[in-house]
Amino acid sequence: MVVLFGELLISWKTRQSVIQILIAVVTLLVLSLHVGKFAEIYRAILHVRISLIVIVFFLMLVNIYIQYRKWLYILHLYYPEISRTVTFGSVLGGFTLGLITPGRLGELGRGLFLKKSDKWLVTGLTFTDKMFNNITLFFAGSLAIFYLMKFYFHTSPPVNFAYFAVLLMLWIFLYHILKRPVKLHLFILKWQRRISFLQRFSRFFYALEKFDNKAVNTVFLYSLILNGVIFGQFYLLITAFSHYPAIPVFAAIMAAMFSKNLLPVSVGDLGIREGAAVFFLSQVSVVKVHAFDASLLLFAINVLLPSIIGMFLIPRLSIFDKNGNRT
Repeated sequence: MVVLFGELLISWKTRQSVIQILIAVVTLLVLSLHVGKFAEIYRAILHVRISLIVIVFFLMLVNIYIQYRKWLYILHLYYPEISRTVTFGSVLGGFTLGLITPGRLGELGRGLFLKKSDKWLVTGLTFTDKMFNNITLFFAGSLAIFYLMKFYFHTSPPVNFAYFAVLLMLWIFLYHILKRPVKLHLFILKWQRRISFLQRFSRFFYALEKFDNKAVNTVFLYSLILNGVIFGQFYLLITAFSHYPAIPVFAAIMAAMFSKNLLPVSVGDLGIREGAAVFFLSQVSVVKVHAFDASLLLFAINVLLPSIIGMFLIPRLSIFDKNGNRT
């Protein structure tokens, strides 16, 4: 037992997890000292409007349902025989795996909870699911940053023009990728035949094979609605502490959510999300303590709570047999 424990401690994965947890804890501690005393943070939470917290909680259920419907649609493109119950279980299982990984990359392990499925293909489908989320977040967040640059950061016109020009080129590039995902699939297959290393992941790249225009539009719409719900939740949490104007706060929220995706270095993005929220929301006159507390509440409601539910469901999912052993 001692030897096994020692081996576990020195393994790279364990050390990596410890580093990510330390980054999250240290970042949160530094941020909490930056935004105010612990007493101020605690006092702000005591005076929060409970009715808005309840609304955010119910929107979390909407959030999970949208993610489930989107994943069901994507999964049924390749595996129409997989039931709704198993699909929903894999979503919750992914939440749990995502909690303990930076950028919630653990959600790529949804395939572990699907019996008789190609794990590489399902991983590719999960990656595609997350890719659509990130692309919609990029569209919203990059535009929000441009708005903040122009009206709140007061950057010079040449800088604004250069930023928007680069942004426009990236948007056009992403638009062409989304418009012709099958061609992207064929392009990847062409290079895959030339590079032996990529041949190991051939099934991963087949995730785009059945993504025609209808599938792209459907998944993109789901992603758009999902991000809209999350932005709405964050805004309600901010206004639960005090009243703030909608447009600049929404812009700051979108910029913060986009920016934290660029730094997937802590467990569950804890600390990074709060830092981005404090930075951008303080630019639009939101009290730092309110931004910090709202971000933590969003994490607790949207990430921590579903992950805990998924943790209790994992033993019942297909990754384990009836004796509790891994299948």
